Amino acid sequence: MIGLADSVRLLRPAIERERDTTVEWVLTKIKQGQFQLWRGEQSALVTNVVDVGNGRHLVWLFAGGNLTEINELMKPEIEDWARHVGCIRATMTARPGWSRVLKDYKQRKQVVLSKEL
Repeated sequence: MIGLADSVRLLRPAIERERDTTVEWVLTKIKQGQFQLWRGEQSALVTNVVDVGNGRHLVWLFAGGNLTEINELMKPEIEDWARHVGCIRATMTARPGWSRVLKDYKQRKQVVLSKEL
């Protein structure tokens, strides 16, 4: 399993794509137990569990590293854990390329609108 420094290195590009999110903020949420950090041999992911009207959802927030490891080794472990904590759905808002990796996730067309205030 990779260390924290390597996890941060792999996650930094995904985190920094979100212009109003910082690595420090994500690490704080992990330390507080609000986000989950998943580490493989060559990959790292951050998830969050949210309670919504119809149950709990696992939300994939940030990921980086080896896509095969994420899909074949880490995803089953993460999904099993999510079921164990009562999640009924896993969701991810991502770049289109992720739909080629997570083939068992249905792609829904979405529009993300943003305005600077």
